[in-house]
Amino acid sequence: MPINKSSTALSAIYKGSSTVTKAYKGTNQIYPNGIAPNYDAQMLVVAGGAGGGGSDSGSEGGGGGGAGGYRISTQNLFSGQTYTVTVGGGGAAGTGVPRTAGTNGGNSQIVGTGVSALTSSGGGGGGFNAGIDGGSGGGTPYSCSTGGSGNIGSYSPSEGNNGGTGSQCSRSGTSGGGGGAGAVGGTGTGGAGSQWINSTYYAGGGAGGNGSGTALGGGGSSPAGNGTSGLGGGAGGGKGGNSGTGGSGTVILRVQTQLFGSVSGGSSALDPSDNDFTYVTFTGSGSYTVAS
Repeated sequence: MPINKSSTALSAIYKGSSTVTKAYKGTNQIYPNGIAPNYDAQMLVVAGGAGGGGSDSGSEGGGGGGAGGYRISTQNLFSGQTYTVTVGGGGAAGTGVPRTAGTNGGNSQIVGTGVSALTSSGGGGGGFNAGIDGGSGGGTPYSCSTGGSGNIGSYSPSEGNNGGTGSQCSRSGTSGGGGGAGAVGGTGTGGAGSQWINSTYYAGGGAGGNGSGTALGGGGSSPAGNGTSGLGGGAGGGKGGNSGTGGSGTVILRVQTQLFGSVSGGSSALDPSDNDFTYVTFTGSGSYTVAS
């Protein structure tokens, strides 16, 4: 409720020479015009992308690495509270000799008071046989094998898609690409990423050996391309050698500028399309404290 002197709302209240920043009626805080501040934050949580599968043959490629899981949410934050962020790293490359699959990316998460913990699963490694399950699944070199399953966290909506399969059942041909946030992996191609409200695409899958990557996943050449760091891209599969490494993930909050607090281990910038909002971006672990 507003505080009035006669019929005119007061612009400020003083105790001595100091402005009073908060007023209470009993234990309930009084807000201007009776409207409490909106501490809603739009959240993006992207896990680390996976490494691609290695290959010891120039006629066969490894599977592409799956993209990191991609999850979005809008949740209410609480005044003065600190929210802790973990950002998953990219998965290691698969080797050609001996043949190994790429490793999964690391999980990303934001947790804190009053927030339903928002976690994304690391991308699934590209295979030298079957692809590995993850946020998005890794690809397989073979048509008679299976790509890794996406959405390993069983979230709704899904955090990612399945990895692709190869063009042949023998040790030749083009391998399957890793799944992406926006599409399943194809034969040779990584699955596409998804676009967030900041107009950036995240979490594209890596290409299969001798394939073509998405803008966010590694290319499938030899040497194989790496997934894009800070975007959760999957790595390209190797062809006659090692694969690429997965790209690290990110956590981003979009909060009202007038209620912006402080950030540790991340960065902040005004939304260029609407300065009433601020993006708080993490490419490594850190924390965000809401204004009191």
